[in-house]
Amino acid sequence: MKKLALIAVSGIVALASCKEVGPTIDFAKKVDSTYTATVETPQNRNVMIEEFTGVTCANCPAGHAMIEGFEAKYPNRIIEARIYPFNFGQATPTDVTKQDFRTQKGTDLAFVFFGGLSFMPACVIDRVPVNNQIMVSSPSWSDQVDKRIATVTPLNMYITSAYDAGSKTANITVKTAITQDIAKKLNLTVAIVEDSIIDAQEYPSTTDTFYMHQSVLRDFVTDYTGSEILPGLNPKPAGQVYIRYFSYKLSNDAWVPEHCRVIAWISNNEGKDIEVAQSVVTHVK
Repeated sequence: MKKLALIAVSGIVALASCKEVGPTIDFAKKVDSTYTATVETPQNRNVMIEEFTGVTCANCPAGHAMIEGFEAKYPNRIIEARIYPFNFGQATPTDVTKQDFRTQKGTDLAFVFFGGLSFMPACVIDRVPVNNQIMVSSPSWSDQVDKRIATVTPLNMYITSAYDAGSKTANITVKTAITQDIAKKLNLTVAIVEDSIIDAQEYPSTTDTFYMHQSVLRDFVTDYTGSEILPGLNPKPAGQVYIRYFSYKLSNDAWVPEHCRVIAWISNNEGKDIEVAQSVVTHVK
C-alpha cells in the first residue's frame, strides 16, 4: 500500500456548555493519514439512531424499549445516542434527579442542525427523511430501521479506543475505507455515550427513581456538525482509506469509563443531503 498524503490536524474543540467537559485534542504523536488499498467488500450496514428524549417525558421509556427491540432484532447493528436538550420541558430534571443529562451541543443539534424539536420521543434514523421530515415519531421507526438495515454502504468504518486510566484519556482511532466512488462531501462525527446510569425517569403515572438510562450522549469529540474528511478528493475513489486519531479526556468524575462507549459515523454533507453512510461503536475502556 502506497501512502499518498499526510494530513496534519490539530486544534482544540471547545465545549459549548459549562455543563460539559473536555477538551478534545488530536493526537500529538500520530498524524491523520490517507492512502490507497485494495477495495474492500462492503460491511453490513449499521443504523444510526439519534433519539431525542427526556427524563420528564412520560412516553419516552416506551421509545427506549422500542429501540432496544431493534437492537435485539439486529444484534450489534444499531448505533444509538439518546440526546437530552435544553429548552424543552420534557427533558427538564425533576426534584429527584441526580444527574442532568442535557447538553448544549445536543440542544444545538436538535434546534440548529436539524431545524427544531416539537415532540418527544423523536428519532432521526440515519438522517434520512420520512415524508420530508427528518425527525420522526415512533410509528415510523420500525419500518425505517428495516429499510435502512437492508441498504448497501458505500464505505466501511472501523473504530478502536485505548484508555489511559492515569490521565482518564481515550485514544481513539477511526478508519474509513471507501468501497465505491463517492462524489459527495463527507463529514465524520465522533461522540461519547454512557450506559447503565441509574437515575429518575417519569412514566405516565409514576416516577422510577432507579431507571437504567442507556446510550446517554455525554459529549461530542468532533464538532457536533462533524468534521469533513478527504476534502481534496472529488470523487472519493473506491480503495481510498482515511485514518484519523483523537485523544479525549473524560474529566467529568460522574462518568464511569467502563460504561462509556465511543460512537462514530460518516454522513453526507451536501445541503439537505445528510444521509449517514455508516456508523460504528466501541467501548472507551
